[in-house]
Amino acid sequence: MYHEAGFHPQALQHAREAAKAAPSEARAWHLLGVIATASDPAEAEMAFTEVVRRAPKNAVAALDLAAVLSANSKPAEAEAAYRSALSLAPKDPAVQVEGGAFLCSGPADPA
Repeated sequence: MYHEAGFHPQALQHAREAAKAAPSEARAWHLLGVIATASDPAEAEMAFTEVVRRAPKNAVAALDLAAVLSANSKPAEAEAAYRSALSLAPKDPAVQVEGGAFLCSGPADPA
C-alpha cells in the first residue's frame, strides 16, 4: 500500500518489520526484496537470498534474486540463479524471457 502510493521509506520500514516479525515467512522476505530493490540493492539481495533459502522451489524468487545479482555486478551468481529459475519453471514466459536474455548476453565475467 505505502510502496504503491509513493511512500517508499514507510513501505521499506514496514517490510523490514514484517520480515523481522515473521523470519520464517518467505513472503515477508520477498516483499522486503521487492521494495528494497529501488533503494538498497544490497538489502534486496539479502532478502531475495532469504526467500530462495526458505522457498527453494520458488522460481519467481530465483528470478528476482538473479536480477538483483546482475544489477549488483555479480554475473556468475546471477547466471546460477537464472539457471535455477529456468530449471524450476522452464515454461514460464517471464523466466524464459529474463533468463534467456541474460544467458544470451554472453558468458559471466569471472571477476
